[in-house]
Formats: sequence, C-alpha cells, structure tokens
Amino acid sequence: MNDISNLLREMTEKISAIRNLEDILTCEEVCKLLKISRCTLYRKRKQGLIKFFKISKAKSGSVRFYRSDIMSYLDSLKMEELS
Repeated sequence: MNDISNLLREMTEKISAIRNLEDILTCEEVCKLLKISRCTLYRKRKQGLIKFFKISKAKSGSVRFYRSDIMSYLDSLKMEELS
C-alpha cells in the first residue's frame, strides 16, 4: 500500500510539473497572443510593462514569460481603457 501511495505522489508531482511548463510562453507565443510584433514586445519588456525571465545566464539568453504575467498585463490594459 505504501508503494502505491508513493507512486501516486510521484505521478501527481510529475503531472503538476508538466502543467507548470504549459504556463511558460516563448516570445513567439506572446506575440501571437497579444497580436504584436517582436519589436513591440521587446519595447514593452524594456519599459517594464511585461515581465520576463531568461532561461540562460548569458546576456543573449532565451527569454520566456509566465502566462499569468501576460494575463496581468492584459488586465492592466483593460483597466486603462475603463478609466
């Protein structure tokens, strides 16, 4: 019984990790989602409007975005329109 519990816990953790990966977006995915160009996305990153992180410590490391941060950015745009 203990082996089954451990196996279930491990499987649940792996499924959770996979779901978390789905919440990470590439530049291309963000551009499609927001319907903007890469240049516009870069500008918004530089302005601090869209949060991002690098998956490499190199200066030219690949950039990724959390879906929740992109959704927060969209919410902030909606709030600006309402005010």
